[in-house]
Amino acid sequence: MTGSIAPAAGGSLLVEFDVTLATPIPDGTLARALVALGRLRDAEGRAPIAAEYLNRAFELAPEDRYVVYESAGAAATRTEIVARLEHYLSLSEGDDPDHIEAARGKIRFYG
Repeated sequence: MTGSIAPAAGGSLLVEFDVTLATPIPDGTLARALVALGRLRDAEGRAPIAAEYLNRAFELAPEDRYVVYESAGAAATRTEIVARLEHYLSLSEGDDPDHIEAARGKIRFYG
């Protein structure tokens, strides 16, 4: 295990670790965890790291509609964003209608 400790906003400490687990984690579970971590890093204003986590999640679970939807904005180009959102729409049957409409709106915006 490796880790780092760095000062963070408000006088707190930011602690991060890279861990190798002895027990395999199903890819879907890890991908969803990476989405959560990516969203957290984005909220902290750490967009480059957030994008790394979100893109890795997409690589691990490109057929998980939640992962595809949440990771779309982290794609490197507008064309890739649109491609991910269109892929999400192909997987979206039964999903939240608001997510589906949001994806369509983003496609119009980025396309």
